Amino acid sequence: MLHNGLQIRTGQQLTVTPQLQRAIRLLQLSSIELDGELQQALDDNVFLETEEADEIGDSGGAERETVGPAASASPGGVLPEREQAAPDADLHAHLAWQLGMSSLSERDLQIAELIIDALDEDGLLAADPDGLRRLVPGAPANAAEFEAVRQVIMGLDPVGCGAVDIAECLSVQLRRRELSSKVREAADALLALGLESLAGADTEELAASIGENAATVCAAMEALRLLDPRPGRRYGAVDAEYIVPDVVVRQCRGRWVVELNPQVLPRLRVNELYERLMAEQAEGHRAMHGQLQEARWLVRSVQMRNETLLKVAGAIMRHQSGFLEHGEIAMRPMVLEEIAAAVGMHESTVSRVTTRKYIHTPRGNFELKYFFSSRLGTRNGGRCSSTAVRALIRRIVEGEEAGQPLSDGRIARLLSERGVRIARRTVAKYREAMGIPPVAERLLAVERGERIAAHH
Repeated sequence: MLHNGLQIRTGQQLTVTPQLQRAIRLLQLSSIELDGELQQALDDNVFLETEEADEIGDSGGAERETVGPAASASPGGVLPEREQAAPDADLHAHLAWQLGMSSLSERDLQIAELIIDALDEDGLLAADPDGLRRLVPGAPANAAEFEAVRQVIMGLDPVGCGAVDIAECLSVQLRRRELSSKVREAADALLALGLESLAGADTEELAASIGENAATVCAAMEALRLLDPRPGRRYGAVDAEYIVPDVVVRQCRGRWVVELNPQVLPRLRVNELYERLMAEQAEGHRAMHGQLQEARWLVRSVQMRNETLLKVAGAIMRHQSGFLEHGEIAMRPMVLEEIAAAVGMHESTVSRVTTRKYIHTPRGNFELKYFFSSRLGTRNGGRCSSTAVRALIRRIVEGEEAGQPLSDGRIARLLSERGVRIARRTVAKYREAMGIPPVAERLLAVERGERIAAHH
């Protein structure tokens, strides 16, 4: 029997237009990568130009969102200089983070961990599914149970990871594209022929093979070319990079406001003179018409990226307004599906928006994905954020009496007294993640006069 969460998640399907597809691709880029790509586009496309700061004028609120009243008087502060960011998480960590922010059951998560550990660098499943099913702790997973979890993974970002081969990987991505039923059926039929058959065949041969006309086959082949046969490669190891916040949250007239950072906000437009001259030309300049269309699409895609980033950041800050007032100890539990529902987007899109996108707050710079955390139960039946619990653990350790460090079990009991239900092993996991040594090492550190410093 499938779990309720799986039934809901496998029933979702996102249909995207070509423009939205492009905007989603741009969402994967950091601000520095986006700047590089736009500079290249400016060099290559005569119809594109940048807007100067004094030409922009008042945005009329289009680049800001009010997220709630500000109870304190914390200053917005001055934007910091560029800071060095940690290298990107690899594919396995990126998928694991998304799964941790989902509503999967513990058993489903165990199955998912086995699957993502068995992915190769392309994101494809490199192990026999039957063998993996037998490795699930507790009891082997049945085929339906395993397949349901694999389908969830294939719908994460990047889409298609967990597929057994390239053809299935492309087929999963194809289902997320907005295509006519005729073109979709033709694309599926072409995939069924095998990728080797597609490589050397011409349009007429392929059309005859699947019983379609050449125009439909051309459209289907174009749809297939836009897919990524190796989605895992984009999360390979990269060097650390310097970052500037993409969005800023500050106080304005007693309310918290989220704004796009003008320092990194892309400003592109189509050159009106060239556009007008092109409109006066005959239909002969097909290449130039193509460049003009490309310029229009890129400008619109960047606008959609900005709107999406602002909408998601605003929703996150509305949910985590307590953090702005009181710090991480006031963080609320929040998972991807909550923000996805609030902004009307797919969870994989929210994952793209929050990965390698940074927000400047009065409490420092944070990656947007930092504000997501799993739920822990409380004694009165409520829920608290795992981030807030980590902050409590850090506070408890920092308040230890000299020479009397607390064991994980004792910390768990103290948290229980404060209404948080947590197992000793979970305390140990959080403590280790924050770089806090175990009780014996803390005792030795005190005897040596060393100071224990936890990291966030």
